[in-house]
Amino acid sequence: MSSRSKSALVRPGSGGFTGQASDDLTARMGRLIQGGKADECWPWIGARSGGYGQLVFDGKGIMAHRYVHEVMIGPIPDGYHVHHMCMNKLCCNPLHLVALTPQAHMREHAGLIRDGVYKRAS
Repeated sequence: MSSRSKSALVRPGSGGFTGQASDDLTARMGRLIQGGKADECWPWIGARSGGYGQLVFDGKGIMAHRYVHEVMIGPIPDGYHVHHMCMNKLCCNPLHLVALTPQAHMREHAGLIRDGVYKRAS
């Protein structure tokens, strides 16, 4: 048996990673996030899917921002979305992430779309 410490991430039905993650995965994620100042976006520099950062662990795709939320902020309630307050889909700065109900998430996006184009928060 491996001596790596493991912690459960994201419960089944939450739309995120449902397996076990190791310190190796967290280290791998850290190498794929370009960190910066606390108020700046920390872009994902690895693979992408649908414009979001993603990597594969145990044969399953993991959304980078959801993993960061789970590890640095806390569990994402079942059915919740993780919203990028900075409107940068590649951002992994935990200060820019918030878990919202799907309805609240849609309201956030509706307030930022003008003439079919996203208007980034300034």
